[in-house]
Amino acid sequence: MSEPQVRLCISFAVLPGRASAYLQAWAPHRAKALADPGCLQYELFASLGTPERLVLLELWRDRAAFDEHWHRELSRQAGGAEHRDPTVEAVAEIYWERTRYRWNVTTADWDRVSLPKENR
Repeated sequence: MSEPQVRLCISFAVLPGRASAYLQAWAPHRAKALADPGCLQYELFASLGTPERLVLLELWRDRAAFDEHWHRELSRQAGGAEHRDPTVEAVAEIYWERTRYRWNVTTADWDRVSLPKENR
């Protein structure tokens, strides 16, 4: 049996009037992520009602592909990647094996979050 795919959902909130600039600055980063092995989807969406609310959807072939990408992503952030903006607040949720995880900034690792029984 093949390993399950990994789905990542990140909700962003940018300052009013900054959504368009953020989307333009983010575009080169998308190309880098799509070039990562195992990347099946990497798309950023803006809310029609509140353009400052953005959602990034990622889909990875498997956990190993996602882990490799994540380590490259941390290196890009440390190097001051052009798409980073200190005024942006983001919440990440990751799903594999029908389990929900959140990134823990303190431990620099993924914490498992309990799902309600109806979502398992």
